[in-house]
Amino acid sequence: MQTKRTPRLDDDLSRQAKQHAKQAGRTVPLAPKVAELMGALENARVDEADYDAYLEKKYLYAPPR
Repeated sequence: MQTKRTPRLDDDLSRQAKQHAKQAGRTVPLAPKVAELMGALENARVDEADYDAYLEKKYLYAPPR
């Protein structure tokens, strides 16, 4: 079975890859949906605690019966 993996790059490595691609006359591919979402949460006030609370509510919350 094959699994698709999405590589994650830190900001410096990403900048370096883009600069190298530009010098080589190429581009660094970016999925259209990812490009569409770039900067969407730039000014959002969401932190790790908010995300933890979201996950707890989503996966651990049991509605009353």
